[in-house]
Amino acid sequence: MHYCPGVRHSLLLVLIALAMPALADDGGDDRIAAHLRADGTRIEQPRVIVWYRPSAMSAETANAFAERLSSGVDEIEAVAGTHFDRSYFGQEKIECFVSPRAGMSHAYIGKKPYFFVTPERINEHDVPYRHELTHIIAWWSCGKALWLQEGFADYISTEARRRFPHQPEYDTNVFNPNDEDIDVLARRASNGRTAAKVMPLIGADAMPMSLWHRRAFNAIFADREITAPAFYNLSHSFTRYVIHRIGLAKLEAACRTSKPSRTIARDAGVSMEQLRNAWKT
Repeated sequence: MHYCPGVRHSLLLVLIALAMPALADDGGDDRIAAHLRADGTRIEQPRVIVWYRPSAMSAETANAFAERLSSGVDEIEAVAGTHFDRSYFGQEKIECFVSPRAGMSHAYIGKKPYFFVTPERINEHDVPYRHELTHIIAWWSCGKALWLQEGFADYISTEARRRFPHQPEYDTNVFNPNDEDIDVLARRASNGRTAAKVMPLIGADAMPMSLWHRRAFNAIFADREITAPAFYNLSHSFTRYVIHRIGLAKLEAACRTSKPSRTIARDAGVSMEQLRNAWKT
């Protein structure tokens, strides 16, 4: 799941599968953090602090992942051209809590720079950590337009993975694990049966609590195993197209406005419908 700091989302969003924000932490994340701080093992790196239990994974694996996570912060900052906001979060480093109770990998919902992941994912080298770090570092990209929230995190994390390759690689893209050409995947999705359900949300200033877009979101929830990959890949592809059209700086500036999709269309000098049509051709 991708919980975005500072944003309280609709509980329904949990249903979009594997990587979406939820309404609010029920205290589970805070309990995990408190328990690991009380009796877990702490690893400190220049950019992160990792908490884990030696019974869940080896010290060698934990240290290797902590090093990779710390370098991941630098990589995301380099690609995004922005920095971890110490003043916003009120602390110097991002903290990662490794627990079997973490569920799907996610960043904390509230105003804390926390990342939660299971030891199983780390042991299997299957952690979308760059995507989650992007949600924390670029917290201002969350909570206004779901396509942009997830598309931006996928775009930045993918570019970071390509620019800074590692072996072994812990990072992964949940809905594009083989790093296929995102435009090819998007074209395939746009020609599939899910396109009519997903496409109304691409380029819309909407989150799942939006009454205006409830029908589109409900269609995704009803068939989430098929529609979630299509939504993510289309969002990633469209975000990439927008960046090529108006530039990363303008897209990031739009993310900071109350209506980022509307701002993007204005900066492109066309309507959002015209921009989407140009992307699809």
